[in-house]
Amino acid sequence: MRLNYRSTFTSWLQGGITFLIFSYLLSGLLVTSGIITPLRLRIVNKELGGYPYFFALGQLNTLNYPQEITFTFQGKNHSFNLKDLAISFSAQKSLDNWQQQFKNSSWLERWLFFTTNLYQPLTLQPSIVINPHQLSHQLEKAFQKELPYPQAAKLSYHQGKLIYLPAKDGYQIDQENLIAKVKLVFQEKKSIIELPVEKISLQPSDEAKRKTYTKAYKLLKTKIILQRNKKEVELTAEEKISLLSFYAPVDKESLENVAKDKQAFFNTTPENALFEFKGGRVIAFRPSRPGFQLNFQTLELDLARTVEDNHFPPTVTLTIKGNYLPPKITTKDTNSYGIKELVGRGESWFWHSSASRMHNVKLAASRLNGILVNPGEVFSFNKALGRISAATGYHQSYVIKEGKTILDDGGGVCQVSTTLFRAVLKAGLPIIERHYHSYRVGYYEQNSPPGFDATVFAPHVDLKFKNDLPSYLLIQTSTDLKKHHLVFYLYGTKDGRRVIISSPRIWDQTPPPPPLYQNDPTLPLGTVKQIEWPSWGAKVAFDWQVFHQGKVLHQQTFLSVYKPWRAVYLRHL
Repeated sequence: MRLNYRSTFTSWLQGGITFLIFSYLLSGLLVTSGIITPLRLRIVNKELGGYPYFFALGQLNTLNYPQEITFTFQGKNHSFNLKDLAISFSAQKSLDNWQQQFKNSSWLERWLFFTTNLYQPLTLQPSIVINPHQLSHQLEKAFQKELPYPQAAKLSYHQGKLIYLPAKDGYQIDQENLIAKVKLVFQEKKSIIELPVEKISLQPSDEAKRKTYTKAYKLLKTKIILQRNKKEVELTAEEKISLLSFYAPVDKESLENVAKDKQAFFNTTPENALFEFKGGRVIAFRPSRPGFQLNFQTLELDLARTVEDNHFPPTVTLTIKGNYLPPKITTKDTNSYGIKELVGRGESWFWHSSASRMHNVKLAASRLNGILVNPGEVFSFNKALGRISAATGYHQSYVIKEGKTILDDGGGVCQVSTTLFRAVLKAGLPIIERHYHSYRVGYYEQNSPPGFDATVFAPHVDLKFKNDLPSYLLIQTSTDLKKHHLVFYLYGTKDGRRVIISSPRIWDQTPPPPPLYQNDPTLPLGTVKQIEWPSWGAKVAFDWQVFHQGKVLHQQTFLSVYKPWRAVYLRHL
């Protein structure tokens, strides 16, 4: 039998072509279905083409990556594990991401990729996640001696002289180059990296120096006052010069230091109200106060405009801007008496008072603290204070009685009545009864003109006023014995009244008589003790007017007629 070689070859050829076509179609189907990896796939120099997907994942686990990276700079080496540097990598994640993207493509796109992949290999790099801030922080911390921060040039002021502090060069890490080098570690498996850095120089130009020195000399002659509400602070010469910069209108870091030093002026926390009523008296009270938060950017801009102003006036006042922070509990939320705001305030000082007199001042003020005055009620100082004697806790101190200065229980109580009188005047409440002292007393003219005193002596000499506000009136007192300062606060509800108090008029002034010396055998031999101080006699008057809704609500002229008073000395010779 004779073989037909041509027919056999043709059959083999057809069978081979059919097999190739079948293999191509089957491979394409397996690849495009995600069952096997692309025919030509390389991940970090490892060939994984045509493997079942689960097998390729198993092979990726055998990849040997460096678990530490060593950085070197100027002969210093520091090694870190990847977790400390916040670096994570995964070849599997890279393959998973590619496959997910491949599955989301159309069938036509998959077949086109499969056909291209026959002659063009697919190379995948492992997925690398780098936190650049954490990476730089760790390296700066490790190489802090080798990587000094650049320091800007500065001007300072010390002992009346301007001092130039020159700039110092420094280094900073080249973050973009660093990240590229870290990624190469997982591609080339090189675990040692030469730390890429940039040299930074902050040397100011000659022109910048000239301009800054010119500003400094002018600024030293200018007062800069920061104002918030009624409070003011003045920047010192050192603070003003520290704000100057060779590179910007204002040195931000120095301004932050100034704001930190004056924290209590720039920022305050809100205070919640406190109100507790017991036994006919308010035993705990604190008005609510809003807080304040400085707008730093606005202050920076205001100071920048001041520094850039070539005119430099003698005084510059900058109003501090910011946000008011409301308290959670306001004063009006804590009570039903209408006590929600300050309506009047009076103060006095009592420097050089004896210990017994200061005791009496504090005791008397404390016994008026927390009293509520009803709407329409006439308040009597003597009635509210009660009996003044040693039995009620008062000490003996000098008082004016029947035109003489004598020792008696309660000396110093008039300091309290005088301070309340001033608070009532400021509140615009009608004064029903007020008496002046026989002579001018130095205690009542400390930081106050003459004529603003009110004496009391039970039962006939009293201080009375009427609460004609629509709300209750709460009396609060504050005594500071260290500062010799007494304050009365009157709280209620304002009704829009406006108070005008004129400056006092002084006339008919007469000098004090010659001093009087009296023998006192109870004193140690050779002792001279002054018990009264000289005072000029005078007539003093001031006008008090209260307006409400454009009309005069109250008006009165308060007249005081003071006798001239001689100095009195006790002696035992």
